[in-house]
Amino acid sequence: MSLIILLFALDSISNYQSCPDFESYWDFYAGNRISSQACGMGYTGVASTGDISSTFINPASLSLENKKQIYFEYVYKNDIDRAYDIKYKNLNPNFSLGFGLPINDYFQTGITYRTEKSKKTDYGEIYGTMVSDTAESGFINTGLLDVYKNVKISSFSIPIIFKLKDILSVGIDLSYTNFYSKTRLGEITHTDTLTDSTWTVPYIVTANFNKIRPNFGIIVSPLENLSLGLTYLPETKENVSIELTDTAITYAEPNIFPLNIGIGISYRFNTIPLSLSLDYKYSRNSVEENLVNRKDIHFGLEYDIKENLKLRTGFFTQKSYTSRAIQLESYWENHDQIFTTFGISYKINSLALNLSLMDSHLFSSGSVEQTYFNTGISYGF
Repeated sequence: MSLIILLFALDSISNYQSCPDFESYWDFYAGNRISSQACGMGYTGVASTGDISSTFINPASLSLENKKQIYFEYVYKNDIDRAYDIKYKNLNPNFSLGFGLPINDYFQTGITYRTEKSKKTDYGEIYGTMVSDTAESGFINTGLLDVYKNVKISSFSIPIIFKLKDILSVGIDLSYTNFYSKTRLGEITHTDTLTDSTWTVPYIVTANFNKIRPNFGIIVSPLENLSLGLTYLPETKENVSIELTDTAITYAEPNIFPLNIGIGISYRFNTIPLSLSLDYKYSRNSVEENLVNRKDIHFGLEYDIKENLKLRTGFFTQKSYTSRAIQLESYWENHDQIFTTFGISYKINSLALNLSLMDSHLFSSGSVEQTYFNTGISYGF
């Protein structure tokens, strides 16, 4: 049990004043980076328009062209090794789906589901002691314990967009978000002294709650080929309780989900079929213990080879946002990454297929290197 407690200490940068499972620290791996078009283009999209998945970045960006739309995408990310043989693993399934509906010339809406964040922390098989619930038996059944933690944050949302021709687009995305974690600490062995029979059950810790959180966006086009965008996700809090096998605990301090702001610019050339996008994204993570504010740059370009074939590429930064004091500790290393991205879209009539790759192995200076592969398909009717 002492070893398990130690592992949990290493798996959190807080002192358990708030629930460690949902801290923003884990975003460097847990974040799934959804929207297959944006992923290939440096994960930009604050000032761009697109299919229903574009509302994951800016609620004002939906452009349905007077057609209903259905959408599906799937995300894969690689497993990474951490300290003390701990692994962070892709927690399947990571997918998003949506339905877009044009109401009239001024309003568009839809409904979406997305797995925003997910991860499995695998501690492997730990040699320890399974606890017995009989005083006579004491501690029995020493062996290998399978210990892991699953965390998943998923949202149902309704984007509502007001459009004024090609000049102004204003949107709000009303998300109903579920926060869920499940931790398996090992097993408890039960003994029936009357029948001399024993059986084991896993010792599980869970957290589960829901929140409604709005995300706001606006896109302005002062010139024909120029667009400016802004997104605003306000800060919110939640007092989290965990359910153990035999009791419940509420953390002393609330979890804080930080304010996020995105600023973007997009420009399309007249002489060549090329579009450029540049985004700046800010997250006020300093409201959480041992973290600093995130400030990242995203750049992407899209080139139309044919009317139905587009190529995309770009890059974005993911700067380490742990405080310097935490980085100096051996098991919290520098997580600075630079992702290069590539994408392709192919359209057959009303059917569009998007493929994208995001990888940080080439230029990253930190201790983490990641790969994301995203595929999406949409159909307009």
